Amino acid sequence: MSSQKPYFKILFFLLTALLLLFSFATGYAAMRFAPVSMKAAAVWAMPSLLAAAMAALPIVFYLCLKSGFRTFLFQIANRYCIRVFFPLILFFGERLRIERDLLIQELVQYNNKYVLRKHAGSFEPQRMLVLLPHCLQMRDCDYRVTTDISRCALCGRCSIHKFVELSRKYGVHVQAATGGTLARRIIQELRPRVIIAVACSRDLYSGLSDTFPLPVVGIFNELRHGPCVDTSVDAAKVEETIRELIKPEYVTKSFVQDL
Repeated sequence: MSSQKPYFKILFFLLTALLLLFSFATGYAAMRFAPVSMKAAAVWAMPSLLAAAMAALPIVFYLCLKSGFRTFLFQIANRYCIRVFFPLILFFGERLRIERDLLIQELVQYNNKYVLRKHAGSFEPQRMLVLLPHCLQMRDCDYRVTTDISRCALCGRCSIHKFVELSRKYGVHVQAATGGTLARRIIQELRPRVIIAVACSRDLYSGLSDTFPLPVVGIFNELRHGPCVDTSVDAAKVEETIRELIKPEYVTKSFVQDL
């Protein structure tokens, strides 16, 4: 990511600027029509106000992230950006022939920095959920783990056994899901306070939207054999994220257990 242009950030500010420009242009038209016809002025004023609000909320979102200042308005701006503004960025990015996956990867990276900075050392392990895609498991394995990851035979053919070890080591919940419906059910049942989600770019993006305002750290899986088939992930990244998010005393406990 460091060697790539920050396409998402560029589009973020470009779209905001275009909305402001549109707001000023339609607002100017409304003022010119006001002496002649208030009805015509109102027709121009309405899109001006709408565009102004659509541009103002991303600005509030960005400034709050940078300053660390949290208000109720930030929550509104956050929800708006996730549900409306970010999809617009992806839409215009695709029109400009920028790969959607690149934009999503950049967005997830920004999200991860924010979550880790805000919530570092904040959670008890039993309130954390590591959510895995079922495709991490070998497709010909007889021990299906989507209902219970402890059913893993620990043979080492895939990376699932590493997450069984992480669950035992730190006491975090680890679950594998076959799709969004099962993932949402798992979240409703366990009610975690934070999620570490392993998935492809498409599923991570939809997951960020579906779980808002729950904090989520996204980690991309590796599609060595194509999407949804015998994928893999660097379990060390997941463990590093766990150690950053759980309270320091639990990191110490796990270190003592290793000894």
